[in-house]
Amino acid sequence: MVKNISFSGEYGVLDKGGNLFDLSANPNALVLSAFVQYPSFNLFALYRNYSEGYDNPYQRSFSNYSRFKGTIFEKDYYLQSSLYSQLYSNGAQPQAEEGFYLSSFYQLTRQLTTRFEYDNWSRKSDAAAQYRLVGTLNYNPIYPLQIQLRQKWQARDAQNNISLRYFKSLEFRGRVRMRLSNFDSFNLIYVNGKTIVHPRPRVFGDMVLGSEAYGGGVIHNFTKGLKLSGMLMYYKGFFWNFEDTQFIVTESTRGALRYWASLYMRMNSFFSMRLKYTADFQLPIQNINFDAVRTPVAGQFNTAKWNRDIQKTFYLELNYNF
Repeated sequence: MVKNISFSGEYGVLDKGGNLFDLSANPNALVLSAFVQYPSFNLFALYRNYSEGYDNPYQRSFSNYSRFKGTIFEKDYYLQSSLYSQLYSNGAQPQAEEGFYLSSFYQLTRQLTTRFEYDNWSRKSDAAAQYRLVGTLNYNPIYPLQIQLRQKWQARDAQNNISLRYFKSLEFRGRVRMRLSNFDSFNLIYVNGKTIVHPRPRVFGDMVLGSEAYGGGVIHNFTKGLKLSGMLMYYKGFFWNFEDTQFIVTESTRGALRYWASLYMRMNSFFSMRLKYTADFQLPIQNINFDAVRTPVAGQFNTAKWNRDIQKTFYLELNYNF
């Protein structure tokens, strides 16, 4: 540490019989970071480089994606047993990559603050270059009210014009959050995004996937151990969001209405329970015309319903702290 600047680093190597002082002889992982702090400004910088063969199961170093992101383990319907997909969904190891990450916070005034994150990295398995830039502006005219504007730019293989791995994404999120008494809150959100991907060879020209969503959510604390939260929203296109403790990804080409409600209960210092109900209503399809199969049964006709337009989910989570 030098005054208001701190430095740190860590190096790990798997001994596979090579010279420990030769960085290319054994799988290795390297992380270097620096942090600068001032009263109204800070800056964090990190460099990481992980070998493909470095498969230390205890590795928890910085990464944008987990080790098996983008592999066959991400799609359980390809696997002989869906249990193999746990390598992706519950794997904590980072992906083999080399990259540089920057994060900064700056308080312009007492009411106005900014934050940005920039990450530029290359995936070791296929040398896919990727970047992600997020800028956020927070405005608090009064303490209980916060207005947040967030813009994201992200791309993979942006310089590779023939790769089907290519995508470029731009997304804007506007949020108004009102803090109420007893740690209750109410918020409104608006999302508008666009993703550009290369199509399959049978289709000509890039495909532009648009998305839009808006809605509102609420959190109400009945007591210290009983909380109710929920959200109602409309979305069309690709949409991701955090719902209570869950991260969800949805998509609707025709538009959908979605709502969820979560009840959290803490029985004592060791045991807690969370019960969540989610419903997703897809709007009717207007561009499909077909004659459903009809069979006379007891003087009536049974019509098959070909498209599921309602999905309802119950989620139960039990936690016990030893």
